[in-house]
Amino acid sequence: MLDSNKPYCGLGNIENLTDYMENLLADCIVVPNSMLPESYHDNTRGGRTLAKVNSIYNERHGNNKKVMSDIEAKTRADTLAFYNNYDNILNERSKWDD
Repeated sequence: MLDSNKPYCGLGNIENLTDYMENLLADCIVVPNSMLPESYHDNTRGGRTLAKVNSIYNERHGNNKKVMSDIEAKTRADTLAFYNNYDNILNERSKWDD
């Protein structure tokens, strides 16, 4: 996966580097059973790594990156519409002042 001829530690771009580092970090964090729903418990070890919790979640619910990008796009569109509406209101009020 790592190619020393590519930038960003051989991963090619910052998104790949971020994903790679998130996965490495997720393998280091152990979430105790007391913080997990019953269906996620690992009674042998007393907890699961964050990577395993993410894996179980993605198996059950599908990968949520597409959903999040859709939500972010809608939020941006709503924000833009709000500011456009606000700009129109200000323009109308400035016409009244003239």
